[in-house]
Amino acid sequence: MRHFNELEKSNMRERLLGILDHGLPPLIELPVPDTIEMESWFQKSKIKEILSVYAFEGGKIRAANGKLPAVLKTWLIEEKEGKFDNRPIVIGPTSGNWGMISGLVAPLFNVAGFQAVVGSDVPDGKLVHLKSSGAEVLVAPEGVSAITYALELSKKSGYHLINQYTHRGTYEGGRWTMNHIVNEFHRIGNIPSVFAAVTGTCGTLVAADLYLKKEHQPNLKIFGVASMSKAEDIPGSRYPEKLEALKEIGGFSYENIIELPLIAGVTKDRVFALNAKLFQQYFLSVGPTAALLIAGFYDRLREHYEHGTIDSLKNKDGKIIAVLYFMDMHLPYLEDPEYLSFFQN
Repeated sequence: MRHFNELEKSNMRERLLGILDHGLPPLIELPVPDTIEMESWFQKSKIKEILSVYAFEGGKIRAANGKLPAVLKTWLIEEKEGKFDNRPIVIGPTSGNWGMISGLVAPLFNVAGFQAVVGSDVPDGKLVHLKSSGAEVLVAPEGVSAITYALELSKKSGYHLINQYTHRGTYEGGRWTMNHIVNEFHRIGNIPSVFAAVTGTCGTLVAADLYLKKEHQPNLKIFGVASMSKAEDIPGSRYPEKLEALKEIGGFSYENIIELPLIAGVTKDRVFALNAKLFQQYFLSVGPTAALLIAGFYDRLREHYEHGTIDSLKNKDGKIIAVLYFMDMHLPYLEDPEYLSFFQN
């Protein structure tokens, strides 16, 4: 782990808080992928005339991606509660993004180090990202989840577990993100009517409900997207069985938050093909969970059109204004031959 003196730590903390208060990336409008635009339902519905879809530019917050609000809030809560007083080694389960940001912020706290615990299926590129942040990476044995392995390792003396899947900071940090989204829509001059995110911890969905819907947009519809099955699992996402496993350890509930059932019907091939198109045709460097979210979002629009409920997604101006929350880029996955093949055809 890197080491900084007290002045450096103070300046870096101030810089991080400044990013969260004033320096989050602007929202930009996303193009409609041509594969969606050519579908008959899309053309018949004439939805393009009233639809605008936004996302954070590049899906990144500088070197620290969209997990920064949740990670920093979590670590600040642990510090305030005295969990770092004995300078422990912090350990936590992650699929990549949470661990990378924890590796970056760990040197700003009174801890001896940070160990990121990942599953055996995490792509090699994600492992490189984790190591570049300064995190020590521990890979769980085959068939053992990162959560279970982290819980086991954290029982050792001198260790302290931060479990992002149950920690309130995961959604409390989302207030920064949701306030920024509100400010961005004031700048753009639109009123959001739909918020969509992939189900990772589900903390983002909880934050959208608490801080965007209940405090600002009471008619907001929230979409949750997951992989359809274990066989079709998209890196960085979860499928229904994994979400059930999260509930068993006290993870965040999404059932009463999202609009209609969880979207979980997108195949891996479709996601990877869309990912390649977004990169090569629209110059959008987004990763597979972002492509999963985009595909799932349009699937839900199609379902609303087919059931005659599309009007329920409109704002008071008669428009569908959506914000898609994603943070991953495709570069960490390029060592996966299956993923890479879609960019070479």
